[in-house]
Amino acid sequence: MKMHLRVTEDFALVPIDDDGIKYLYKKAVGDVLDCDVVKPRNYKFHKKAFALVKVVHDALPEPEPIMLKGALIQPIRTMENTREYLTILAGHYDVVGLPNGKVRAEARSWSFAKMDNDEFEEFFSTLIDASLKSLPKTWTAEDLERVATNVVNFV
Repeated sequence: MKMHLRVTEDFALVPIDDDGIKYLYKKAVGDVLDCDVVKPRNYKFHKKAFALVKVVHDALPEPEPIMLKGALIQPIRTMENTREYLTILAGHYDVVGLPNGKVRAEARSWSFAKMDNDEFEEFFSTLIDASLKSLPKTWTAEDLERVATNVVNFV
């Protein structure tokens, strides 16, 4: 069972939701429970990173149409493409081999399951740097963080 616990002054773990409390009341004093303890990431900080990607996505110009196999096509630009691009630019990627012998970079996930809070804070810092490389030179890190914070607070 998954439950959320709070650490007390005497380092006891106390459930903070009704389901956790009900579950523990069914146990005897002295019972040993096996668990994996994980400190959850800050959800608002996670949302701020996605807001940062949205700010960059909205600020970038639409890609120019290109000729491909004799046809003029309009490249599609999505939030997911922008997230992957910025993630790779931030250095958070794996290099994968393709069947034709070439290699390419694939963005790593920033999901809660894939990164702890400390890793995510470090990644967020590199994400800001990557975002600034993609935006017009008039943007500063403070501008970018302020706009991302405003987007999160507005939502």
